[in-house]
Amino acid sequence: MPGCLARPPNCVRCPACITRHIAYGRDKFERGFNIMIDVVGADHAGYLYDLASEFHALWTLGRAAPHLRFIIQDDRQMTAARLVLAKGVVTVLASGLALLGVQAPDEMQ
Repeated sequence: MPGCLARPPNCVRCPACITRHIAYGRDKFERGFNIMIDVVGADHAGYLYDLASEFHALWTLGRAAPHLRFIIQDDRQMTAARLVLAKGVVTVLASGLALLGVQAPDEMQ
Protein backbone atom coordinates (compact mmCIF):
# COMPACT_ATOMS: atom_id res chain seq x y z
CA MET A 1 0.00 0.00 0.00
CA PRO A 2 1.21 3.54 -0.64
CA GLY A 3 3.21 5.02 2.18
CA CYS A 4 4.37 1.73 3.65
CA LEU A 5 8.08 1.22 4.07
CA ALA A 6 7.89 -2.45 5.04
CA ARG A 7 6.98 -4.35 1.87
CA PRO A 8 5.47 -2.13 -0.81
CA PRO A 9 3.15 -2.56 -2.59
CA ASN A 10 1.50 -5.50 -0.81
CA CYS A 11 2.36 -4.96 2.83
CA VAL A 12 0.15 -6.57 5.45
CA ARG A 13 2.85 -6.61 8.11
CA CYS A 14 2.65 -3.15 9.64
CA PRO A 15 -0.27 -1.88 11.76
CA ALA A 16 -0.81 1.07 9.41
CA CYS A 17 -1.37 -1.19 6.41
CA ILE A 18 -3.56 -3.63 8.32
CA THR A 19 -5.67 -0.75 9.59
CA ARG A 20 -6.03 0.82 6.13
CA HIS A 21 -6.94 -2.53 4.61
CA ILE A 22 -9.61 -3.25 7.22
CA ALA A 23 -10.99 0.31 7.04
CA TYR A 24 -11.32 -0.02 3.26
CA GLY A 25 -13.32 -3.23 3.64
CA ARG A 26 -15.50 -1.78 6.39
CA ASP A 27 -16.26 1.26 4.23
CA LYS A 28 -17.41 -1.03 1.41
CA PHE A 29 -19.82 -2.88 3.70
CA GLU A 30 -21.15 0.38 5.18
CA ARG A 31 -21.88 1.63 1.66
CA GLY A 32 -24.11 -1.37 1.01
CA PHE A 33 -21.76 -3.86 -0.60
CA ASN A 34 -22.63 -7.28 0.79
CA ILE A 35 -19.89 -9.15 -1.05
CA MET A 36 -16.30 -8.05 -1.33
CA ILE A 37 -13.65 -9.70 -3.42
CA ASP A 38 -10.25 -8.81 -2.11
CA VAL A 39 -7.53 -9.50 -4.62
CA VAL A 40 -4.43 -10.13 -2.56
CA GLY A 41 -2.42 -12.19 -4.99
CA ALA A 42 -1.89 -15.88 -5.37
CA ASP A 43 -0.94 -16.50 -1.77
CA HIS A 44 -4.31 -16.14 -0.05
CA ALA A 45 -3.41 -18.53 2.75
CA GLY A 46 -0.17 -16.64 3.36
CA TYR A 47 -2.05 -13.34 3.43
CA LEU A 48 -4.53 -14.69 6.00
CA TYR A 49 -1.71 -16.11 8.10
CA ASP A 50 0.14 -12.77 7.99
CA LEU A 51 -3.00 -10.84 8.90
CA ALA A 52 -3.76 -13.15 11.85
CA SER A 53 -0.14 -13.02 13.01
CA GLU A 54 0.09 -9.26 12.83
CA PHE A 55 -3.22 -8.73 14.56
CA HIS A 56 -2.13 -11.11 17.31
CA ALA A 57 1.10 -9.11 17.69
CA LEU A 58 -0.89 -5.87 17.84
CA TRP A 59 -3.27 -7.35 20.42
CA THR A 60 -0.48 -8.63 22.67
CA LEU A 61 1.30 -5.26 22.74
CA GLY A 62 -1.25 -4.36 25.40
CA ARG A 63 0.25 -6.82 27.86
CA ALA A 64 3.34 -4.67 28.33
CA ALA A 65 1.75 -1.31 27.50
CA PRO A 66 -1.72 -0.82 29.00
CA HIS A 67 -2.46 2.22 26.79
CA LEU A 68 -2.26 -0.11 23.77
CA ARG A 69 -4.89 -2.55 25.07
CA PHE A 70 -8.02 -2.93 23.03
CA ILE A 71 -10.32 -2.52 26.03
CA ILE A 72 -9.56 0.60 28.05
CA GLN A 73 -11.83 1.21 31.03
CA ASP A 74 -11.70 5.02 30.92
CA ASP A 75 -11.83 5.50 27.12
CA ARG A 76 -15.02 4.17 25.57
CA GLN A 77 -14.33 5.80 22.20
CA MET A 78 -10.88 4.20 21.81
CA THR A 79 -12.24 0.87 23.02
CA ALA A 80 -15.06 1.04 20.46
CA ALA A 81 -12.65 1.92 17.65
CA ARG A 82 -10.28 -0.90 18.52
CA LEU A 83 -13.12 -3.41 18.76
CA VAL A 84 -14.31 -2.34 15.29
CA LEU A 85 -10.79 -3.09 14.07
CA ALA A 86 -10.97 -6.52 15.73
CA LYS A 87 -14.35 -7.21 14.14
CA GLY A 88 -12.94 -6.24 10.76
CA VAL A 89 -10.07 -8.68 11.17
CA VAL A 90 -12.54 -11.43 12.10
CA THR A 91 -14.60 -10.66 8.99
CA VAL A 92 -11.58 -10.71 6.68
CA LEU A 93 -10.21 -13.92 8.19
CA ALA A 94 -13.55 -15.75 8.16
CA SER A 95 -14.30 -14.67 4.58
CA GLY A 96 -10.81 -15.59 3.40
CA LEU A 97 -10.92 -18.98 5.06
CA ALA A 98 -14.37 -19.62 3.56
CA LEU A 99 -12.99 -18.84 0.10
CA LEU A 100 -10.31 -21.44 0.75
CA GLY A 101 -12.91 -23.96 1.93
CA VAL A 102 -11.86 -23.79 5.58
CA GLN A 103 -14.32 -23.17 8.39
CA ALA A 104 -13.13 -20.60 10.93
CA PRO A 105 -13.26 -21.67 14.59
CA ASP A 106 -15.72 -19.88 16.85
CA GLU A 107 -12.99 -19.21 19.41
CA MET A 108 -9.33 -19.79 20.00
CA GLN A 109 -7.98 -21.18 23.25
